[in-house]
Amino acid sequence: MLETVLTSGADGLGISLPTGAVGSFRAYHDFLYQKNAVMDLTAVAPEDDAARMHFLDSLALLPYIPDGASLCDIGSGAGFPGLPIRLAKPDVKLTLIDANGKRTGFLSELCPVCGVSDAKVVTGRAEELSLKPEFRDAYDVCVSRAVARLNML
Repeated sequence: MLETVLTSGADGLGISLPTGAVGSFRAYHDFLYQKNAVMDLTAVAPEDDAARMHFLDSLALLPYIPDGASLCDIGSGAGFPGLPIRLAKPDVKLTLIDANGKRTGFLSELCPVCGVSDAKVVTGRAEELSLKPEFRDAYDVCVSRAVARLNML
């Protein structure tokens, strides 16, 4: 069950999830897999695998995210790793960036489902957005997953 894997995995990472976070992760999972049937957002389907490979993998970054940080998730896709980080650390100021309008549309729908009303969702390519003053040097932390080889990223 997703909740069990998530809570025990978070404990194993030394992470204390805030009140209500597990319910938000459940809502995230259910909405993701409902939309995945028509959008092909992820290939990982079983709940336990999703908890480990998507949520806990994202949460492993938490020790490197300062309290109150502004965080940019480049190539966010289905919201990983940015949205799970925000669910576990509600004081993070989150921006989700993806070049694909269908994915950013999904993210715009997903955030309120998870109880996140203040995330900024942006459609665009990071290399182009980085040239704009409102994005350049605007974040404390930038994260990404499966976007490009590290030397390119």
